[in-house]
Amino acid sequence: MKKIIAALAAFASACTLMTGCGKDDSSSSKSASSNPDSYEDALRDMFEASNDEDLEKVAKYMYPDELYDFMIELGYGEDFIEQTSGDTKKKEITEIIEEEELEEDAIKEFETMLTTMDDVMNVYREHGLSKEKTMDDLDEKEKAEILEKIGELQDGDADHSNYNVTKAYDVTVKYTQDGEDDEDCFYAFYVEDEGWLFQQSMRKYIKKSKKQSANATASSLSKAINSALIDFDMNDIDIYGTYIISSDRSKNKDVPLDIDIDKLDSQIKKYFEDIDETDYFCVVSDGSAGYVAVYYKSNIGTYPANSILEKSGDGEPDLYVDSRIMKTEEENYSLDELYDVIVDYMK
Repeated sequence: MKKIIAALAAFASACTLMTGCGKDDSSSSKSASSNPDSYEDALRDMFEASNDEDLEKVAKYMYPDELYDFMIELGYGEDFIEQTSGDTKKKEITEIIEEEELEEDAIKEFETMLTTMDDVMNVYREHGLSKEKTMDDLDEKEKAEILEKIGELQDGDADHSNYNVTKAYDVTVKYTQDGEDDEDCFYAFYVEDEGWLFQQSMRKYIKKSKKQSANATASSLSKAINSALIDFDMNDIDIYGTYIISSDRSKNKDVPLDIDIDKLDSQIKKYFEDIDETDYFCVVSDGSAGYVAVYYKSNIGTYPANSILEKSGDGEPDLYVDSRIMKTEEENYSLDELYDVIVDYMK
């Protein structure tokens, strides 16, 4: 997270140095009173602003008032519009999904992020930087001093907080655009005296990273199960057929009588140490782990990655399992929902 905060702070710093012919006044600054009470209403308001090409309003949902105003003072407003305009396709929200309410440690991360960005802004103010006076106008000594201060802010955690974040959520917004379904991911956090703010790029990066980690766990578990099954096969234990083994014993289905589940679990653990802390199920077909789904660090991962089982429809015996890439609506299935799909597959 520290690297992400540093990157955001650096981005904010670069923004304040940009010159241009953007707006000089900041009279349109938002206030907490004009910010909707719920993050759902705020998100809809931000999407509506984007559809209306009111990109300044969109930006105000990304930054605290003072930071936004300072960026406008330095001419960043027009640059922001230039970077974000051009997409005239309207987005119509179909669903807002609250993935989870974030805990205190995440809330502190948002406070640190905002404080770091704020402190970087104040460094520039201390050195009198403005639309008329940029880094190019400074001598090498003053440039080095500014960069050193920014480096210290980015490398260390602030020992103070300029903002009070009272609640935060991990949110997915599903929408249609030109008849196509799509989605965006946000961190929504409420800042006292500011209202709701949204962070998208960080949320998308983290969600993708967590998903990849969960998929990697499912892949590792599949290898461990295969190794354990090979060990059983070499000891003349019947491992063949199509069946389910699960961390929840009540969900084991059609397991061959020759297989001692306790011994199988112990054997899997030799190859996958975290087996006791992982919720999972595995479809074994023709003696190998054909499909694995795990719940890992609050995320669902599968092997093959991002896949779900389906019947081939070719009338052939189910000696091998068939999978396909998940549809958009399936990407948020819980482990139990995926299991139900598998059970239906095996009927």
